[in-house]
Amino acid sequence: MSKCLQQAWRVLHQPRVYFTVEPVLLVFMFAQFLSYSALQVFLHTRICDGNANCTIRHTNSTPCSNISDSVQEQLQEDTSHWILYINVVTGLPTVLLSVIYGSTSDIVGRRLFIALPTVGALLNTAVILLVIYIPSTPLYVLLVGALCTGVYGNYSVLNFAAYSYVSDVSASPGRTRQIGILESMTYLGATLSLLIGGVWAQKTDSFLGPFWCIFGCYICVLLYTTVALPESLHLNTHSNRRSRLSGQVQYYHGNNYNSKLRKCGRHMKAVGVNLLQFLKLLFTNWKLAVLIITFFVVEINFLGITDVVIIYSLGKPLCWNFDLVGYFLAAKVLMNGAACLLILPILAYFKVHDSIIVLVGLISGAAALVTMGVATQNWTMYIVPVIGALRGCVVPCLRSMLSKVVTSEKLGVMFSGVSVIEAVCTLLASVIYNALFPITVKIHPGLCFFIMAASLVVPFILILSLHLARNKPASCCSHVNVTHGNQERVERKPLLATN
Repeated sequence: MSKCLQQAWRVLHQPRVYFTVEPVLLVFMFAQFLSYSALQVFLHTRICDGNANCTIRHTNSTPCSNISDSVQEQLQEDTSHWILYINVVTGLPTVLLSVIYGSTSDIVGRRLFIALPTVGALLNTAVILLVIYIPSTPLYVLLVGALCTGVYGNYSVLNFAAYSYVSDVSASPGRTRQIGILESMTYLGATLSLLIGGVWAQKTDSFLGPFWCIFGCYICVLLYTTVALPESLHLNTHSNRRSRLSGQVQYYHGNNYNSKLRKCGRHMKAVGVNLLQFLKLLFTNWKLAVLIITFFVVEINFLGITDVVIIYSLGKPLCWNFDLVGYFLAAKVLMNGAACLLILPILAYFKVHDSIIVLVGLISGAAALVTMGVATQNWTMYIVPVIGALRGCVVPCLRSMLSKVVTSEKLGVMFSGVSVIEAVCTLLASVIYNALFPITVKIHPGLCFFIMAASLVVPFILILSLHLARNKPASCCSHVNVTHGNQERVERKPLLATN
């Protein structure tokens, strides 16, 4: 009996190398997308319940058929404002802390910064459940949960930690494949959650089921991270392996405590230096500046669509039910993911240049936005994911182009600046379009989408100018000339650049 117990103890304390980070991202992103869509629908319903002239029933085939145009416009405006408040409260702490969290993870490990966003999401979901269970609770309480999400890092920190984790544990030849698998987890989780979420809310006539499912997903992620997932840093040292097996990370021991603190301080200073170097690069490399402006406009445009499309679909002229909204969002994410993971490698095989793919993707995205803006019937919206499928190729190709206009020694500085821009874009997209939609919906329901499409003219012109200005044709996966002093060397750059 004692031998059996000893053997079981040894098995439990073996290195957990067979546990990977991919399930973390899959389940977390499933819960994130389910929470985001369900929260918007909940706000829409809750605000309507507070208006005596507004009556919405989940089982009604046209939920806005019994609502006057003025009430419908006010409902969309109020819902958009609340989404704006929540996103700002979440986004501000995330922007300020994501750089610190990301740099600190290089010292204290990745697991902590996979667990922290999960804790914040758990607290946020608990606050939402409280508001659902107690209808008299004011909606301002939701801002407390949003603040918890932002302070603990939100999904941007978890994404950074997950991709860093894969880079730590994978060998260089197979790293691109591993990162591709990890990226597919986001698309898979988003598609599944959007398919399930709308139908769930529609059929059950309650938001308790979806949010309890979300709560359970975060619990599973937290348990998996803290109990099963090994730390990825310093895997070859025996002391760290022992601390990993015990589920704890032995960062500070004796005299190492002060040295760790000093190292963290130097790392924080390095973050500021990197940002200053990034600004210097922008002023000395005009191609990088053009690509960064393009990336900034495109990210704000693409991120803003998600905030607006749900409210737009629930109102006139479409008056969709929640399940139709879920089907549409799932199809949109699935088509963008398919374009990124399937069409992009084919274009790379035929040596299509990055700039050509970006131009076609921008045209595809603008056409999809215009189609949404003029949609008055369901079939028109159904073809939007197909029309806008190539939009999913734009951002990966922009990352590839960014990696080719700086030397390899400056890649880290450049991508650290891009990560800050992404965090800022997430916040600005919500502020701009959630403030714009309530104004434009009174003029024309789809006017906001027309403005989004028009904004893509700027990046189109910038990328077209880069394409025409390049001296030598180069494909998206071809050799790229990088100059150092008077010497020129040839490097091969991948299509999907990773940092």
